[in-house]
Amino acid sequence: MENSASPFEDNAQNGDKTEELSPAKSTLTEAQKDAKRARERDRYAKMTPEQKKDKRNEYF
Repeated sequence: MENSASPFEDNAQNGDKTEELSPAKSTLTEAQKDAKRARERDRYAKMTPEQKKDKRNEYF
């Protein structure tokens, strides 16, 4: 295992971790983010007042 090229192991010689340890992030383009916000606004606009109240209190 000394010559392992696994990105998930410490480099025993200098103690550095490899860069691949960071989790993969999905990156959305600005257009995709805008479209997602527009869908969310549209979904929210179609809710009843009671549903809107529940949605606002969902995170608290």
